[in-house]
Amino acid sequence: MKAYKTSPRKRRIIAHGDAAAEAMIGPLEHGCEIFGLTGGQFSFIDILEHCLSQIGQAHCVIATWTASYANIEKAMRFTNDSRLLSCRWLVDRSFKTRKPDLCKHLVDTFGPHAIRTASSHAKFLLLWNDEWNIAIRTSMNLNQNPRVENFEISDDRNLCDYMRGLCESVFCGEGDGLAFSTKNETEKVTTKMTTGELWQGKLSLNMAPISLTV
Repeated sequence: MKAYKTSPRKRRIIAHGDAAAEAMIGPLEHGCEIFGLTGGQFSFIDILEHCLSQIGQAHCVIATWTASYANIEKAMRFTNDSRLLSCRWLVDRSFKTRKPDLCKHLVDTFGPHAIRTASSHAKFLLLWNDEWNIAIRTSMNLNQNPRVENFEISDDRNLCDYMRGLCESVFCGEGDGLAFSTKNETEKVTTKMTTGELWQGKLSLNMAPISLTV
């Protein structure tokens, strides 16, 4: 059985209640592990924007439970100016009934081919190009929420590839016309999880001693 290995890495821990995303996160380095706590002063889209400023043009997958008009529009601007080479969305199946106008706006903006649903509360963002493989996990949705939020940014090819494969299996499993099905589709994601080596605990990050800056 193949086991995934990564190079030793240090985790940087940061916390700030009012700093902007670029000031709080700072420069990205290859192999980075950054854990952050915010006071809700910036949103998921601001993390995306800062990461793009560091790694250049990239492909993207966004998983979120909800989103705002402003953040959907901002993601579209990143696509239009080619900062995002592609952008696909995995959203909770209840988005259509909770926020029908926002749902329509998302479809009108990115097209049904770029959107899939599952019964999912997961929030993550994947960014990749020839040099970077960024996986971002967070408590944040794609909207502004003035509460304590957390995020973790990793440049980790194994982790990013695994999450990309998980998303790809969801996109390949449904046609464009079923982008916003209303049935319970949790199994579309979870059935893929149990077959992955990372899900079975084969990945060791081989963490070096923590470098703490708070």
